[in-house]
Amino acid sequence: MKFLQVTCTSLYKNESKCIKEIVDIISQRLYPFISSASANLIGVEARVKDLKSKLQVGLGGVLMIGIWGVGGGGKTTLASSVYDEVCGSFHKCCFVENIREESSKNGLKRLKEKVISVGVKRVGDGRCKIKSGKVLIVLDDVDHLDQLNALAGSHDWFGEGSRIIITTRDKHLLNAHRVNVIHHISLLDDDEAMKLFFKHAPRGSIDDYETLSKDVVSYASGLPLALKVLGCFLCDKNLKEWRSALARLKKIPENDIVEKLRISYDGLISMEKDVFLDIACFLRGEKKEKAMEILDACKLEPVICIKVLLQKALITILDGKFHMHDLIQEMGHYIVRGKHFKNPEKHSRVWQVEDVTSICAMDATDATTYLPNLKMIKLHDMKNLVMTPDFDGLPNLERFILNRCPRLEKIHSSIEHLQSLAFLLITGCDNLKMVPSIKGIKKLDTLSLSSCNKLSNSWKQDASHKHYSTNFFVTCLPCCWGNLDGDPEDVEYYLEQPFLLYKDMNHRGLQLNSVGLRKLFLSNCHLGDGDIDFDGWKLLNLEELDLSRNLFSQLNFSLLQLARLKWLDVSSCNNLRELSDLPSSIAVLRADYCYKLETVGDISSCKWLWKVSFLGKNKLGHVGDKMLLSSMCQFGQAIEYHVLSLALEHEVRMFYVSSLVPRSSFILRLPDNWYNDFCGFLIYCVIEYQEPYVTITIEEVLDNVEECNYSNELFVHHHNPTYIGYVSFSLLSKTTRLNRTCNMISFELGGKFDVELVPRKS
Repeated sequence: MKFLQVTCTSLYKNESKCIKEIVDIISQRLYPFISSASANLIGVEARVKDLKSKLQVGLGGVLMIGIWGVGGGGKTTLASSVYDEVCGSFHKCCFVENIREESSKNGLKRLKEKVISVGVKRVGDGRCKIKSGKVLIVLDDVDHLDQLNALAGSHDWFGEGSRIIITTRDKHLLNAHRVNVIHHISLLDDDEAMKLFFKHAPRGSIDDYETLSKDVVSYASGLPLALKVLGCFLCDKNLKEWRSALARLKKIPENDIVEKLRISYDGLISMEKDVFLDIACFLRGEKKEKAMEILDACKLEPVICIKVLLQKALITILDGKFHMHDLIQEMGHYIVRGKHFKNPEKHSRVWQVEDVTSICAMDATDATTYLPNLKMIKLHDMKNLVMTPDFDGLPNLERFILNRCPRLEKIHSSIEHLQSLAFLLITGCDNLKMVPSIKGIKKLDTLSLSSCNKLSNSWKQDASHKHYSTNFFVTCLPCCWGNLDGDPEDVEYYLEQPFLLYKDMNHRGLQLNSVGLRKLFLSNCHLGDGDIDFDGWKLLNLEELDLSRNLFSQLNFSLLQLARLKWLDVSSCNNLRELSDLPSSIAVLRADYCYKLETVGDISSCKWLWKVSFLGKNKLGHVGDKMLLSSMCQFGQAIEYHVLSLALEHEVRMFYVSSLVPRSSFILRLPDNWYNDFCGFLIYCVIEYQEPYVTITIEEVLDNVEECNYSNELFVHHHNPTYIGYVSFSLLSKTTRLNRTCNMISFELGGKFDVELVPRKS
């Protein structure tokens, strides 16, 4: 008999650490073959090490550790490998396999007997206790909480130092059973996947199969089960047969893989299955918020269903979007197709372009036609679409979008029967000449037509009738959304604000009328002075207005009812000479590159104006810029409580600055009682690039520091724009400590600049 002598190599105050070292040494000497076995399993060794660290073998307490992840991801392999490596550290061990399958066939009796064999016994009232010392138990493939309650009901069933490992596809079970640690299985990376695949599909010359092997590894996406199944299947196939097999996989996934993955799907209730299949077929990669809105419209209770799918590792959410493993998605497609692979009209969902084309080509009696749950249709970039389909089979359609269908000539007359239609958007359909009457669509509250150049005038007049009870309406503005070229989602975003807008055929001009509109974007609409009917603008709640890149020569806002306008952009209106009577509510004004602009009128009533930008050449001149700055400082509320930001084309100040230091600095001496007599700092800055991101550092300095730490040099600004920033003491006090007793403050800013105090208003 061989004796094993172990000496603890260091002294520990904590006895448990010494015990752990002894256990580790014994385990290594008694079970050296086990570690080498794990090392031979590709990708397992590092994962075993990670899980062992969470098990804390040798320490006290009872721990339950859950291994959770997708089917075929290697949960059982990992649990088995860890079990083999640490089992020597326990008095008794038990690996209970295939609990899901075994319990469904024979109940839990045999499984209980196996657990009892390690010393757990029932003592009445459902309570159990351990007869012997610490045990190691693995409960493999658990799919129901009853199984955990029967086999490992609570921590106090087991002796000190015991460890219970549970593998499952359902994270909810682990949470409900209050396990100590949940370990999410990690799939194989590309190098590991390639090694595992070649282990099962060895070839005489790997180079010949390298490209095809990469295709297989890409298809498997790190799933060990798929790599093993495909490797075993392809091991005796030649190159031609490999290519054929891969082509088939893209159409029909391997049955052994699908059936293994399908176990999680089969455990869902009906509504959860519907949500899963919708994500697999339509919503993978979609933003969560939008996808949830769609699922909710289908009355599928997505909040709880999504939670279940996440816990069963069927989907993930990354960067706010829905994702799933490629093979899980293929499994979903396989379920939808069922036994009718070549008959898409019999599928519950259709997502492939060729399948949609096939169905559309069928006779109406055979196929497109009663879909009571369909609520939205988007037809985008359909180059060959000439006429829309019949709408009679879509009684609950709410949104219909046509975008860039250049050959479209006609919209089916049955659109008038869509009593639920609320949103109709048609843009970029250059060949569309006629739209059926929409007078019968009672719920229509959003209508947009743009870039439909051949649309008849008679229909435009019909569309502008007053009988609609819409809260917003858009029609016949060519190029109105030209700056949103391409994506219909962007068009929808800007349209999803309630407003009424149309261009009258009697040339009364652009009219807008709404109570609810908050934002209006009319950039690059070729609008001139005669295109606005000032009497027709009644946008009482409008806050943002973009009129940039238009043809106006003058804009007088006294004629427009815009009582709450805060943001106005008239940039790149190259003909604009006069901008007058701005709303008193205005806070931000952009008028960059208005080359002919001569005046902005009296802004003394604009008390909340705090940001102005007049970059690019204009005709305001130095005097105009100085008057603007003076008015904002004298009459504005922002000067007391807020900030100011101005970007002016002309110099408004001569600067004494340093050209000797790489980063300009300035020390301002503060007069007595400065906090009460003044309200903030006004900073003039010249920077050689436009729209700077300026960081200003303000620090208190000691009295003995010289007021200026550079030699004064007159800097005359000729070409670069002037940026003027103002920050109030009130705002500074909310963001930093401002010592009212200090008498010198240092400023630091990249560029040439000067600082002065702004007196409080009387």
